[in-house]
Amino acid sequence: MAVNEGVKRVYEVKVASGATSTAEVDLGAHYSRALIGIPTSWTGGDVRLQVAENTGGTFKSLYGSTTARWSVSAAVSGAFVPVENVGRYVKIESSSAPSADSTFYIIGVE
Repeated sequence: MAVNEGVKRVYEVKVASGATSTAEVDLGAHYSRALIGIPTSWTGGDVRLQVAENTGGTFKSLYGSTTARWSVSAAVSGAFVPVENVGRYVKIESSSAPSADSTFYIIGVE
């Protein structure tokens, strides 16, 4: 299997120092699976995803297949974490602001 098999697109997004979320990201499509790349030097809080139905719309927390909100512990860094059913318009959110600009990656898989 090739390394990039199933990868549709890679998006680079930043959480600025002192901020708690990225700007809206238009993924161009809904993805049934995606990977979120957490920065190695992440200094913010727990990482969560927010989604909206339309550009500029109201962003709401993404929940997994259970009633739990999709979240990654602040202790996780330098890893790619899978997420299912990602909408087209997303924001990466942190429970607390990082001390430095931090780059995340969203990889739409399928």
